[in-house]
Amino acid sequence: MSYANNDQLDWVGISVSDIAGIRHTQKVQEPEYITELVCWINGSKHTVSNPKPTKLLIEFLHENGLTGAKLACGEGGCGCCTVTLAFPEAGGGTSVLPINACLWPLCALDGCVVTTVEGIGSQKQGLHPIQEAVSLHNGSQCGYCTPGWVMSMYGLMEGPGPEGDLPTAREIEAHFDGNLCRCTGYRPILDAFKGFAGGHGGCGELADIEDCAAYRRSPPLPRAVAKEAAERRGLPLHFVDASTGEEWYRPTSLPGLAVLRSRLAAEGKESRLVCAATSAGVRKYYTGAGGGRPYEQHPRPGEEAPVAIDLRGIPELRGSSASTGGLSAGAAVTLSELIGLLDGASQKGGAEGDPRPVWATLARHLRRVANVQVRNAASWAGNLALARACPGFPSDLATILAAARASVEVGSAEDSGITTSHPVEDYVTGRAPDGLLVAITIPPPAQASGDAGRHSLFQTYKTASRHVNAAAIVNAALWAERDREGRVCAARAVFNGLTGSLLRAKAVEKALVGTPLDEAALGVAMAALEQDVAAAGGVAEDGLHSPGYRMGLTRSYLYKFFLEAQGSLPPELSSALVPFVAAEDRGLSEGTQVYGAGDPSLEPVGEAIPKLRARLQATGEAEYASTARSLAGELHAALVYSHTAARRLLAVDPTDALRAPGAVAFFGKPDIPGANRLASEEEPVFFGAGDVVPAVGCLLGIVVARSASEARAAAKVVRQCFEPESRSCPQPEAVAQLSDARRRRAPESGTKATAAALQRHASSRGSLRGAMRTAAARPSPLSVCIGDPRARVGERRASSGASGGAVSGSLETGGQKHFYMETQSCFVVPKDDGGLEVLSALDRPEEDLPAALLLPRFGTDSPIRLVPSKHRSHKESGGEQISPDPLPDSA
Repeated sequence: MSYANNDQLDWVGISVSDIAGIRHTQKVQEPEYITELVCWINGSKHTVSNPKPTKLLIEFLHENGLTGAKLACGEGGCGCCTVTLAFPEAGGGTSVLPINACLWPLCALDGCVVTTVEGIGSQKQGLHPIQEAVSLHNGSQCGYCTPGWVMSMYGLMEGPGPEGDLPTAREIEAHFDGNLCRCTGYRPILDAFKGFAGGHGGCGELADIEDCAAYRRSPPLPRAVAKEAAERRGLPLHFVDASTGEEWYRPTSLPGLAVLRSRLAAEGKESRLVCAATSAGVRKYYTGAGGGRPYEQHPRPGEEAPVAIDLRGIPELRGSSASTGGLSAGAAVTLSELIGLLDGASQKGGAEGDPRPVWATLARHLRRVANVQVRNAASWAGNLALARACPGFPSDLATILAAARASVEVGSAEDSGITTSHPVEDYVTGRAPDGLLVAITIPPPAQASGDAGRHSLFQTYKTASRHVNAAAIVNAALWAERDREGRVCAARAVFNGLTGSLLRAKAVEKALVGTPLDEAALGVAMAALEQDVAAAGGVAEDGLHSPGYRMGLTRSYLYKFFLEAQGSLPPELSSALVPFVAAEDRGLSEGTQVYGAGDPSLEPVGEAIPKLRARLQATGEAEYASTARSLAGELHAALVYSHTAARRLLAVDPTDALRAPGAVAFFGKPDIPGANRLASEEEPVFFGAGDVVPAVGCLLGIVVARSASEARAAAKVVRQCFEPESRSCPQPEAVAQLSDARRRRAPESGTKATAAALQRHASSRGSLRGAMRTAAARPSPLSVCIGDPRARVGERRASSGASGGAVSGSLETGGQKHFYMETQSCFVVPKDDGGLEVLSALDRPEEDLPAALLLPRFGTDSPIRLVPSKHRSHKESGGEQISPDPLPDSA
């Protein structure tokens, strides 16, 4: 989204720079809170009395039969759950944003208008042009992710701008950083969507030009709906779950917030401030000490503060402003809105001839933070608050804002209207007092402040597993202000992901000041960097990337900054400054698919046509095990995973789980009447007392509850008792990756040797099944002909026409999250005749289920009946065939 016009942000009519002056001149009484929520979904009004504070939008949609939005990763990383939210504003106008339904709390939906894939088109009512395009261009295979792609594109087409102002093909490609597909491939999806492009992108051969021009936005909201929705945003809300004590408040003013927090503190209730609660998607990977731990154990029930306070209803926190004194934004301003503010400022600010002013550099980096859907919901304040609470979280925002000399206004714990200003790095590292983040101010670069003769060099860097939608391995931001002679007058150097918390490298800054950023200064700065890292306790372990690699990245950032400062570079060094496959720097993706022509005399036999299920997948009407029909009185289940490896399990105690709200029962190894193993392997379905559990993540049982969220919460509190570690039974070294197994294996070679090594050492990492999958993926040595490696750069270029030598090495691909979009689910229905109907997301339950339940194998006389999905072949994406399915046995 683009908010180049600052008036669209500053809708509250108050300058953020004035927030620090807000004081309470009279005693404020708490309002009478409203205990019902009102929202609109696909045109229908929904009124929910006292919703649960922990319920998510995706759950509410599924409970109401809207299963087009899919639950996959559950952390805002894959886009399967994308829907659009519209926020009608009191002054008129409506912002339409694609967001993640798997993260958005139901309690934060008051006054919002939701559109799901079912709301824009269906088989019965006719498909929306976007749905039609993706189905005609073969943009779906398994189809699980397709509704999310459709709604992301819908959000783009329905975004701000006048009617007929179509996005360019480049804008379309850049919009989908929050959507993944694991089986179709991205070319046909993008081909379908680029057919709607305007400007230079054009329609090309993807659609008739008339079809592109014919796209019409959805009609505006009915005036009564827009008016009521806008008015709802000014109402104070309070919801409470009596069974858990969890509460949700939405105050509507800063004084009201202060009174609320004061009362809660007096009652001994801990509260947490939220805007959209998107941090739930990443917080589980970090702890206050900076390390990670298995996500299924965090947060455990009770670890989160029981009272959530939604800040989005406070107008004072929604303002923003841009002036010669810099940029300011309230705490509830989203990352997308902050990018829009920076974009607008970069078009006006910066010295003439400066190709990368500070504002534009900040905006460019922010586009690599999270993804479109998350940036539309998450606030900058929530990002910094997470960085403060979890020092191991390598916040890009904290790094680049600290280097840009930004400061935050922090309200006191007792009175949010009394604020003090602190540098961003002091707030994130805990040197500033804790309290309510009220606003942020980013000062202008030197040239914009009117300091004649000075100019700024500001660069940011990030290395991550993916260009976008991935946390940084290491990031950095460096700033230097130079005088007319090119000598540094002031400097900032900030790094993150290196020492376990945000590092402002003051020794590096001191080494830079007074220098012309030449080669001699580089050597001094590199030595100073070593001092800064040592003073911070050295390079911290992160469990994934070696200290040497991360320190090397940090040195490379400092080296690149010096290269940027040079007037010109020799040819062999110029490529060091070329961004590595940055999305905005590369050309448009393109590809061609050719269908073989059949015999014309036999048509339509042999004619290429879109698959029939494509329309059902594009409209969200295709059925999957994870979104199967709801039945009255149905129960939900969640698996219990081991949190310890290579230890003998003494007991599994579900007592606490059975006391959890909604919990019904627990089943483990003793409850399986037949064979406790998967038919084609030796691995059991459940491990039980007396078994040596070989890996973290082995199945210990299953918890049944009245809702999916209650089942997951109860599963987390099942107690696991293991034999303690002793000298006679030490904890073995973990086999976390193939290199660990190869280091410990016998001198064997080949994939079989790797498999054998993994089998011997599977006790400390993953099951044998998982180990075998990893072994099968072991790559062969990769040879690349790049010329004689002994020759110098110039010599290689001179002899580029001759055949060169070869440099050989190995390339290994690590594991990826969200490898399969469809969650591994199973739907089992007991029948009146004592039989079972089984709908499984994975293949081959017929091999395991009869043996586990002591029932006849599948056949005409078997009481177990496999129910085929109505609209989907289970073999479309391939991942379902990798291993036997323990879920039907568990269910």
